[in-house]
Amino acid sequence: MAQRSRDIWPRQQPPARENILFESDSMTIGHFRCPTNDPSFEDTGPIAGHVIVFPRTAVTITHEGQEPVVADPSTAMLYNRGQLYRRGRLHERGDISDWIGFGDDALVEAMSEVDPHVKDRPESPFRFTHGPAANRLYLRQRMLVEFLRRTPNPDALAVEEEAFDILRQSVRLAYAAWSDRRPARSTRTDTAAAHRDLAQHAKSVLVRTLASPVGLDEIAREVHASPHHLCRVFRAQTGMTMNAYRNEMRVRFALEHLPRAAGDMTNLALDLGFSSHSHFTRTFKQAFGVTPASIDLAGRHGNTP
Repeated sequence: MAQRSRDIWPRQQPPARENILFESDSMTIGHFRCPTNDPSFEDTGPIAGHVIVFPRTAVTITHEGQEPVVADPSTAMLYNRGQLYRRGRLHERGDISDWIGFGDDALVEAMSEVDPHVKDRPESPFRFTHGPAANRLYLRQRMLVEFLRRTPNPDALAVEEEAFDILRQSVRLAYAAWSDRRPARSTRTDTAAAHRDLAQHAKSVLVRTLASPVGLDEIAREVHASPHHLCRVFRAQTGMTMNAYRNEMRVRFALEHLPRAAGDMTNLALDLGFSSHSHFTRTFKQAFGVTPASIDLAGRHGNTP
């Protein structure tokens, strides 16, 4: 199947913009957009606070002194205040993301539930650069942001409780993931690094070709690995197959288009690379527990404030 004409990524490319949606003494919630043609795309300066970022498109992010990470909607990026990093292009639409920043005391107290030693390093509470954003967690934060975007005077208590719960889940997932990734003592450090790089490279190929019927052989050629080795390493590094990863990305990107796709779910499904409306709906429900038609990004679904 040839890629359809409608681009599955947002078409607008305004200048880089930070949009604050909610502020309180303990947190700030916002939306960020930086197109690839913005002069500050590669380097937008150090992070101003302790922040969890939920990407809505895909870029590479390289924390200072660390290896590049594919920051896509399956990932929650973690930044300590003052963190330096570089951004790399994966798609022409650039970096679109939502974020939640926390005050020092609030963050340390919340994180101490899973990391008792965080109190010893309040200036760098996040030990890891990123963690997985599980499907239900991703949907919750997206709906919280959309609720704030559409609600001029939200109930602060409800918003703050939801944001702290998102923080706790994000940190638990990050700690669990990094614990699982510790290589066995017999694993050579250079081999482990090569496997991480291979999985990241494969992710970048998959997000760039999301709506196209790209096969295993084509991906393997682009990342310079055998199909069997690529399948084995990708699953070991991510906990899922490449097909499952691609479908997760497709349904998460579908959230960008649901408000405009009412009554046109079949075309949206095909534009995303699914074989049919039913395939899209089934995969979406498996990921989020609800059908696409039942999602209300104005914030009136589930427990969103």
